[in-house]
Amino acid sequence: MHATAKLPLFDRLSGELSPFMHGRGLSADGLQRSIRLDLERLFNTRNGLTVREFLDCDGGVMRYGMPDTLALSALADQVLLSHIVRKAIDLYEPRLSRVDIQVLADKQALHRLKVQVRGAVKLGGHLSRVDFEVDLGGSAATVVAGGSAAPKGAM
Repeated sequence: MHATAKLPLFDRLSGELSPFMHGRGLSADGLQRSIRLDLERLFNTRNGLTVREFLDCDGGVMRYGMPDTLALSALADQVLLSHIVRKAIDLYEPRLSRVDIQVLADKQALHRLKVQVRGAVKLGGHLSRVDFEVDLGGSAATVVAGGSAAPKGAM
């Protein structure tokens, strides 16, 4: 596989062969901030595909983003929603590995949907854990970084 295929989409589009994929050149906080911003872009972009089309696609620039999930219920469709989020991350955020997704519904506000994303990033030759909380319930998705991208040994 060509080295640029592992770079995040915005790095590939800009033509910059940055050291992001190996965690060199960025501090732990800088790497986590970069991933958080890219996740926010990803979750705030709609690609025009149905959920089924998205889950069956192989990615690509024209399919970047998330399918429309307004018809899905945060309570009844948690497994499907977690598959959608995982697919988006697998396709468009290659710096994250060992990704675990947990969809949380707010029973008091059914339109609110929170997703916890836990994963690992390569930083200085070591895998480090990163956590993000994604709020998909407002007019725009927000992503908050939790935890730390500082090396914690092999994962």
